[in-house]
Amino acid sequence: MILGGETLSSFRKQEWNQGRSFKRGEVYFVKLPPEPQIGNETSKVMHGDHRVVVLYDSTYPRKTVTVVPITSLNNKLGQPKQTLPNDLKLFKTDYNNAGTPFKGTIMNDSLIKPEQIRTISRDYLERHVGEMLPEDMTQLDLRLISVLSLENTIQKLIERRVEELSRINDKDSAREMD
Repeated sequence: MILGGETLSSFRKQEWNQGRSFKRGEVYFVKLPPEPQIGNETSKVMHGDHRVVVLYDSTYPRKTVTVVPITSLNNKLGQPKQTLPNDLKLFKTDYNNAGTPFKGTIMNDSLIKPEQIRTISRDYLERHVGEMLPEDMTQLDLRLISVLSLENTIQKLIERRVEELSRINDKDSAREMD
């Protein structure tokens, strides 16, 4: 059945996602849309059925969510895929040994490709499958800092915070002397 150009199941999925909140570190199953093809070039961007990590909390009415895709560590022949320095390996045993809510988050040893960060419609998020281990989320954050070239920004934020704390400390010391 079609409702305004959409199938009934598509309509229900959108309705289901309308009031949902997506939390940082949650992992969802999605069907990632392909990128537009330019000429005969083969796309290097992951698309199709994948798990993704939510990078920041997204509550309704926000219509989008920023994610990073997860792929299998090995190719279809069982050989390790070529990786980049910022790729993050996830190991099935780590997740299965961690218990709830981590068990079942990944089904195989996997790989996160931080350079493929993207914002997608929240309607693409299908089934919640688990959560990232806190230590893997920290490692992903560090890799995103590198991929997005945020090192200088982080340094400036740290310097500002040190200055603020120094001013607070100076005020406290001045009060103690009075």
